[in-house]
Amino acid sequence: MNTLQDRRHGDPDHQARNTTSIIRFAIMACAAVFGASFAPAGLAPAVMSSLFLITAIAAALAAAFVRERVWSDHLTRWDEAAALFVLSGIAGLFVDPAALNTLMAQ
Repeated sequence: MNTLQDRRHGDPDHQARNTTSIIRFAIMACAAVFGASFAPAGLAPAVMSSLFLITAIAAALAAAFVRERVWSDHLTRWDEAAALFVLSGIAGLFVDPAALNTLMAQ
């Protein structure tokens, strides 16, 4: 019998879905950081922010394509998209406009 307690803690299907979601999120986040590592020093935060945003959009499109529910008992692609969007905003806080202007002027 599936009770709410079983679904939250003991259901192996939910645990497997959460693990898959966390691995998928980690791969996308690492790919964005790896891609930004090739940018010039002053552009790295801006590139990282953009790559996080692109991966967030891709995760949201994938969620819409497979018709995942937004509100679910387990982690979904919508959760991954939201977390990547937050990472995009955090990376954007470290963008130095003066460094961008200097690099654009060259």
